[in-house]
Amino acid sequence: MAVAFQKETEWLLDRSLKSFRKERLLQEIDKALDEQDKDLFHSLVWELRHLEDV
Repeated sequence: MAVAFQKETEWLLDRSLKSFRKERLLQEIDKALDEQDKDLFHSLVWELRHLEDV
């Protein structure tokens, strides 16, 4: 029972961290667009895509 609870807790924590990171990346992407920083934009989009693949 404790092992199942631990796995669910790890899953929830992982999902929460990914969600937080995704929101942060989206905000940074918006800022890069506003500042017309193409290099930063592409880097952040790559990071977002990588995050979604994991």
